[in-house]
Parts: sequence; structure tokens; C-alpha cells
Amino acid sequence: FAAGRLAASWIQKRISATTTMLYSLFIAQFIVLVIIFSRGITAIVAVTLLGFFVSIFFPTVYALAIEGLGERTGQASGILNMGFLGSALLPVLQGKFADLFSLPLSYSIAILPYAFVVYFVMRIKSEKDKVLI
Repeated sequence: FAAGRLAASWIQKRISATTTMLYSLFIAQFIVLVIIFSRGITAIVAVTLLGFFVSIFFPTVYALAIEGLGERTGQASGILNMGFLGSALLPVLQGKFADLFSLPLSYSIAILPYAFVVYFVMRIKSEKDKVLI
């Protein structure tokens, strides 16, 4: 996790945060599929790699979400933190899913939130592109 965060910090000095985030999201979604459909050492390595690519999510989404809000930054920060607290339900859902089906299949729970973050980052990226034009 820490290695992924350090690597992302270095990469974001050269590539925009939105682009780095999108690449990380797509790679993370691919890794989730590897976890679901593989077993043994491949699945273990995939779970480890997932942590590497997910490490960028919180700080980058947080920074992108509050960027340029001026006076409303504090309020937006509070709302954002409440949303992150809501994501604490995902491990509980994943555990229930693992009990009902299987541990590898329980990782599919992550696909929907990752897809939402892809939408969020792409929307921010398109708004920034409009400003540049």
C-alpha cells in the first residue's frame, strides 16, 4: 500500500492526477477480475497488487473533489468524509457475499464503487478540459 502511494506521488508530478487516477482505477478493476477468476499464488499476488493501485484513491479523490471550492471547502470536506465513512459498509457486504458465495467472488463488490469513481474522475477531467479550451 505504502509503495503504491509513494509511486503515485512520484508519477503525479509528471502526469495529471485525473489521468493517474483513471489508469489506477482501470488496472484495479482488471485486478479484481483476476482475483475473481484465479486461485492460488496468482490470486495472492493479485490481492497484493490491488492494494498497490488502490492506495492512490483516497488522497486523489479527496483533492480533486475539494479543488477550487473556496469558502465551501470545509463543508465539502465534511460531506466527503461522511461519504468515505459510508464506504466502511463495503467490507461488511463483502464478508456476507463471501459467506454466501465465495471469497474470490466477493471481490466483485468493489466493481460498482470503482465504476462510480471512474465516472467522477472522468467528469472532473472533462470539466478541466473545457476550462483549458
